[in-house]
Amino acid sequence: MVCLLLLSLSLRLGWWGYTRPVPVSDFKEFAILAQDLLEHGQFGYPDPTAYRLPGYPLFLAAMMFVGIPAPWLAVTSILLSAATTYVIHRFALALTQDSQLAITAGVIHSINPTFIAFSPVLAAEHLYVLLVLLAFCSLLTGPHTRRNSLDIRTVLAGILLGGATLTRGEGLFLLPVFLLVILLRKDAIWRRCYRCLLLLVCCAAVVIPWSVRNNRRVGPASGLSTTGGINFYYAHNSTSYGWQGIENTPLAAIPETNRQQAGYRLGMEYLAQASWFERAMGPIKGTGYLYFAPSTYAVTWSSTRLRLQEPTPTAPGWHANLKWYSTLAYGYYILFAAALWGALKLPRFRFTVPVVLCGTAVVNWIGYAVIFWAKSRYRYLPEMMFCILASIPFSSYGSTRRTSNEQKRRPAGSKHST
Repeated sequence: MVCLLLLSLSLRLGWWGYTRPVPVSDFKEFAILAQDLLEHGQFGYPDPTAYRLPGYPLFLAAMMFVGIPAPWLAVTSILLSAATTYVIHRFALALTQDSQLAITAGVIHSINPTFIAFSPVLAAEHLYVLLVLLAFCSLLTGPHTRRNSLDIRTVLAGILLGGATLTRGEGLFLLPVFLLVILLRKDAIWRRCYRCLLLLVCCAAVVIPWSVRNNRRVGPASGLSTTGGINFYYAHNSTSYGWQGIENTPLAAIPETNRQQAGYRLGMEYLAQASWFERAMGPIKGTGYLYFAPSTYAVTWSSTRLRLQEPTPTAPGWHANLKWYSTLAYGYYILFAAALWGALKLPRFRFTVPVVLCGTAVVNWIGYAVIFWAKSRYRYLPEMMFCILASIPFSSYGSTRRTSNEQKRRPAGSKHST
């Protein structure tokens, strides 16, 4: 495990040392919000905002507070990404009780080109997936765990899931999966219902105060983030599917306090008037061409400095020296094929395993490709699950081969021979 962590960390630090990305777009806004928290003591300056969720800016502000210079904030993201290699190993071990599978999942995560390239970017995904995996680890305990310990772990899982939701709002999509994990335990039905309620209360205790703050400081119906209505409109409109730029939509002239409601209202009006074929084309396009498709987004965002040094910074593409690495992004086809192969072998596991691995991918897909709009970056958490699914055929092959070799080494007629 030490060697695996060193491999994961060295690959990510090496990539960061080569590209040295500059925060732009959403990633720059996270750094600005963190700086505002430190200098002005409020989320958004001069006016408070609810456009972004507070989890990752709070983390960056804490890193700035302890004295880490802004250019080195990328290292904190790298440390989060490298730590996920260990956490995904512990998560896979708690889920499947297979140590070889868990190590294989950690190896696949550590060398995944997408995770390596995206690691130095100031993105909320790094903190989000870590909190979600830790929340799952809290629930995936052994069958003989004491009841008091289970209650404490349920409280911890609810708090971690609430923190993940305040980091990326898609954490709310995972609630059915967490509740199913609790309900599938072999325990009295009233105790399982009690733990489900306990999880919901602890998660709500973390999430609701932020919603109250937004409604009071920003405007009514702000919810957790005022981007919800915008993203809903991007997915359901007569112009095009996906990101369009707010300035190119009817929402451009609407202030933030009313944009949330307007986005949902316009989206619902389109759904009421559109035919069933038009309504279905959005999810189909989001699924086939955007959500599950390979993408070079990780290389693009992490090579910003190199791309800005080109003679024409606005030209499409990226630095010529990175074209070799961008082709590795299409190794996602191998990962996805291995994950499908592993999904075929899921019946040999207890039912909790497919519920967690496949359920996480399904609810994430529903949340983005069906309710909101999808792109490959939004499958960041499901791709973690793909790493575990892809490790199933390799670990089962290794176990079968090891058993076969042991049988060949045993002398014929011995009491241990098969």
